[in-house]
Amino acid sequence: MHAPSDDEPGPLRISAQRVARDISAVYDTAYFWNAIPDPLDLEISSFIDRFVASPDPERVDAAGVFTDRQALMFDAFATRMASWAVRRGSSAPITWGLVALTLDCGKFDVRETLPDLVPLYHAALRIEVDSKALFEGVATMAGAYCGEFVARLRRFHALPPASRTLSAARIFESSDADGFRYDTIRGSTSSA
Repeated sequence: MHAPSDDEPGPLRISAQRVARDISAVYDTAYFWNAIPDPLDLEISSFIDRFVASPDPERVDAAGVFTDRQALMFDAFATRMASWAVRRGSSAPITWGLVALTLDCGKFDVRETLPDLVPLYHAALRIEVDSKALFEGVATMAGAYCGEFVARLRRFHALPPASRTLSAARIFESSDADGFRYDTIRGSTSSA
């Protein structure tokens, strides 16, 4: 075997390890409040596009790379992607956020991950796309590597409406120099 050239992306697991390393490098920063998108957002979303296009065995292997340390950053990424979806009027960032949450898969604490579904749901409503179809599509794909969280993802739309509100997730609509964004109520533990 030869090492991949710049034209060959290499094994998905190697890409996952690179993303995990880069996430760890910014772990102690204020990533959540950085401009959207920032370079890490672009790197993670590019990885997720490749991840989704890969066969199940490769996804299972790559998903196993991420630890609870990266899981918290995936939670923040998901909320950032909800903001980017509203800005772009596109469902792609919602899908990236949902997939990121399945890579988290409740590794740190599922109670930390579940509130990050709310801004993705809310963003889908704002841009008038079928949130249930988006959630179900990601749940179907993630079943091979993230069982229990996938079940929660599938049950999200059955939650009482009050449980699916931004205030229930301690998140609110805001804006910055670049436009719309979801922000956390300081002191919240729902996003890194």
